[in-house]
Amino acid sequence: MTMMRMYLVNKRQDMDMSIRETSRVLDMDVHHYRRIEQGHIAHVGFITFCRIADALDISLNELYKLELVYQQERGTCSEYS
Repeated sequence: MTMMRMYLVNKRQDMDMSIRETSRVLDMDVHHYRRIEQGHIAHVGFITFCRIADALDISLNELYKLELVYQQERGTCSEYS
């Protein structure tokens, strides 16, 4: 599991939230959020990105840096990302 995805899991678990509870807070299908958390969805939309940051009490800057690392690991990060 990548650093980005592991961070989401750890943050959620630190908050004693299940995937189901997190997806409910996000008003997102539980299967969709699970796929994001597992890294099966390579590109997450900006609004979704912001909602996840807010739900898990993560700064956008922190989440952005982790997402850049994730994209670099996948080889999908351009120099302008």
